[in-house]
Amino acid sequence: MWVYHTPFTTALAGLFFKYAYGSKLAFTTVDLWPENFVALGLMRPGRLTDWLFRYRRFINRRADVHLCCSRSAVRQYIADGLSRDAVHFVPVWVEGIPSELPATIGRGQRQNIVYAGTLGPSQPIDVVVRGAVKLLQDEPDVTFDIFGTGANEPDLRALAIALGATNVRFHGRVAPAEAFDLSAGAFAQIITIRSTPLFEMVIPSKLYLGLAAGSPILAGLRGEAAEMITASGAGILFDAESTDSFCEAVRRLVRTAKAEREAMGRQMREYFRANFRREEILDRYQTLLLPLTEELDFRTDSIGATTGPT
Repeated sequence: MWVYHTPFTTALAGLFFKYAYGSKLAFTTVDLWPENFVALGLMRPGRLTDWLFRYRRFINRRADVHLCCSRSAVRQYIADGLSRDAVHFVPVWVEGIPSELPATIGRGQRQNIVYAGTLGPSQPIDVVVRGAVKLLQDEPDVTFDIFGTGANEPDLRALAIALGATNVRFHGRVAPAEAFDLSAGAFAQIITIRSTPLFEMVIPSKLYLGLAAGSPILAGLRGEAAEMITASGAGILFDAESTDSFCEAVRRLVRTAKAEREAMGRQMREYFRANFRREEILDRYQTLLLPLTEELDFRTDSIGATTGPT
């Protein structure tokens, strides 16, 4: 039984099969909870969150293998008391990335900077809007295209109108494949997440798409995700909560020579190919999950058909 994408309540279904049928149990954890509830302001530390931490430890200790989306999550689960042999880092796969990456980097001639993702409380896109207004005078050719939707979209649109951010355009939701094409063809792309202890432990899934897209990244990231930006040579880091820091990052990128930006893009894609290709991730899944099936016995169901792992 493979429970994917944050085994909060769905883990209970997995436990049923484990105890009723002797199934082996694997968890894939994309988000750390209850930390994410606290980071988003949905809960405050207290008795309820203490109970949720105990619940997490309870269900996690019943799984045979854990696949975590960040190395920080691996360390956290080991600190919770899980065996080092049972917890593994496996990146998430992001839809929309083609099997063959385009040969060119930043095909467009405009200095358009793209954000493609969720517009929610975790993403401080208000910093981008405020920064765009400050950049109007000294960088008038730079424009910001925002693709996606979310709970904060109406407030962000209203903020852009109120501040006179004429260089910011909202385009609404797009398909993952289109988000990739837009990011690949842009002068640069933005990936940002609020600065909290939790978000230092996670890797935004759009970072994988950004690396494959190959246009330089303006990264409002900290922790493990920021380390990935540095290791891949993907772009320029800035303080996700600071308008001045964001503006300085944009100015630095605009001053970067085209040849250097193209070299940055090639390095990003090579880093992606070496670490996060679909085939690479599938190999990791097979290495970690297939050994579980070797311990299972084939059974006969009530109508006499042989059943078992495939």
